[in-house]
Amino acid sequence: MSQSIIGLARQAANLLLEKKGENVTILKLPKQVTLFNYFVIADALSTNHAQTLGKHIKEVMKKAKEPVLALNGLEAGSWVLIDLGTVVVHIFQQPFREYYDLENLWPDAKKIEI
Repeated sequence: MSQSIIGLARQAANLLLEKKGENVTILKLPKQVTLFNYFVIADALSTNHAQTLGKHIKEVMKKAKEPVLALNGLEAGSWVLIDLGTVVVHIFQQPFREYYDLENLWPDAKKIEI
């Protein structure tokens, strides 16, 4: 990995913003969570928008030689999950973000400025 973990989270957040992702949030997960350090969460306006956001992150990370360990949900586009190792990107259409409510699922997580 060529950059710091927080740098990777910020890069993912900025890539989402480039393609008009909405309500982009970075959460630093508590130390008890050993698999991931950060969640980057964003809203997509439609299935096509979610797919575009997911594909954009995958393409840019591939060019930057950052590993994309998994990319799930791209076809359905309601919840796209991109595993970047210690950073996981969640792209939701709004009703799904409200339903899964990751921000409140991790109440000890700290919001990081983008």
